[in-house]
Amino acid sequence: MDTLLKKFLIDKKGATIVEYSVVALIITFAIFSSLSFVGTTGSDVFNSISSAITDADKKSNQTNNSSSAGSASQNSAPSEKTFIY
Repeated sequence: MDTLLKKFLIDKKGATIVEYSVVALIITFAIFSSLSFVGTTGSDVFNSISSAITDADKKSNQTNNSSSAGSASQNSAPSEKTFIY
């Protein structure tokens, strides 16, 4: 039993595994932190682009509706946004 305890105390393989585990934990934390930051920033960018496209579409529809308000043939035609499956 005494020699087993001495071998355990002398053996440094366990310390190496612990060191690698700590380094892996730090790298994982850094990756998740950066992804969290990038994800939030990226989401803001996509939301602003989406808002800009939506606003442009609304303005375009208002312009088209005001210029063709009296046209009966255009009102009876299906809309560009009509999808037939």
